[in-house]
Amino acid sequence: MVKVLEGKGSGAKKSALKQYEVLELWEFERGTDEAFAVRSVLGEPLEDKDGVPLAQLPLVIIGYDQQKILSYLREQRAQPQSALRPIAIVGINADYLEPEIDRLADIVLPPRPGLEELQDTAVMLETLAMHLRQLKLAPQDTAMTMMQFLYSRRRAIEPIVDARSNIAYRFSLAESLLNMPTYDTRDILQDLAERGLLESQHIDKLFTCPDCESFRVAVKELCPECHTTNLTTEESIHHFRCGHVAPESAFVVDGQRQCPKCHGGIRHIGVEYNRPGRFTVCGECHFWASEPVLAAWCADCNSYHSPAELHSVKICAYSISSTGANVAARGNWNPAAAIAGPDSESVGLSAMYAEELAKRVMDIAAKNGRSMTVLRAVIVDSGLTESTLDSGIFGEIRSVMREMLRDQDVIVNTGDNEFLILMPEDGADFLDSEELEAYAAQRLGVTLMITGIDGRQAYSMAAMR
Repeated sequence: MVKVLEGKGSGAKKSALKQYEVLELWEFERGTDEAFAVRSVLGEPLEDKDGVPLAQLPLVIIGYDQQKILSYLREQRAQPQSALRPIAIVGINADYLEPEIDRLADIVLPPRPGLEELQDTAVMLETLAMHLRQLKLAPQDTAMTMMQFLYSRRRAIEPIVDARSNIAYRFSLAESLLNMPTYDTRDILQDLAERGLLESQHIDKLFTCPDCESFRVAVKELCPECHTTNLTTEESIHHFRCGHVAPESAFVVDGQRQCPKCHGGIRHIGVEYNRPGRFTVCGECHFWASEPVLAAWCADCNSYHSPAELHSVKICAYSISSTGANVAARGNWNPAAAIAGPDSESVGLSAMYAEELAKRVMDIAAKNGRSMTVLRAVIVDSGLTESTLDSGIFGEIRSVMREMLRDQDVIVNTGDNEFLILMPEDGADFLDSEELEAYAAQRLGVTLMITGIDGRQAYSMAAMR
């Protein structure tokens, strides 16, 4: 029996856990020692979950099969209602722990945990549940859920090496919380970092195929003439008498070492000839050159590109910033409103929804054969109180922007101190974003940040041009 059971009924320390759920995988078709131990310290698990927010209900998974556990963890983190719930695993030795389980779970205990380990786990799970009860959760907004996960755990999103991924890494935690593939997840993380909501730490930099974005790219040496890889390297010979230079094999004529140009002898190095370097010789067309052609070959799509055409991909770890912590604590994407404090309220679309709206607008324009520029204008440091904002400042800002826009341009207030500006037919060339920002500051004392949207990631106006 597990050591912890020895303390039951003999003054053992009581759990701080108010209510929780247990999932026992039953690998051996019997109740395990770990299951008895968990119930002894944490108390009896909750049987009826009706009416209990899953995000605040701790879960203890008992089992040894890491693939089963990983599958369940992914499912929990991908579902909006359970993505944030505190989860502990009991039964996995740290020496054999799958990295992804370590990312998705909050606590991992070994087989047959001791009394103190279980007591500490109970306290940590309850503390985390209490922290979550204080947050304004937004399960419909996966990006906000991810921010609140990082905020509540004080954890970072760390990439995991995975050869199956196109970019050789995966962001397993963020991918599960966002329910997005790796590449799109990385774009979202990078976008949040550029907005100052996350802090990035460099991990790696690699190059991917410009056609399929795969990192499985090999550099090949090709013949400059026929582009085969059937190449050999030979020493070159420079014949002093006539100045002829060629690979050494070319100086064998009828079985004799002589110059193929003047038929002079090449017996004494330094007297009749020297070796200035090496040549690459093609085994197919027999073309020779001082250097082969370097080409990047993609093993996934079988395409060739010059090394300069490869896309560079920066891999980072991401942790929440102080601004991001304010956003997560409030459950509101507007940093200024978040800083105002937890008692103030604001309703509006999140930046993620705004980007989706922008993408749909541009898709429609593209289908109709028209160009469309979409800009985001955000009040980033207005110094305005919330009462002032409620009294109609949005309308004034809208009027100021309208004075600088064309009749065909559309302004949409998405809430949270944010506007979308829809500009058909080369609007980016018409509008000077810096001039608009300066105009708003002069007229209303409002600081705007103008960025462009491509539907997936925001770029500065300078970069967009």
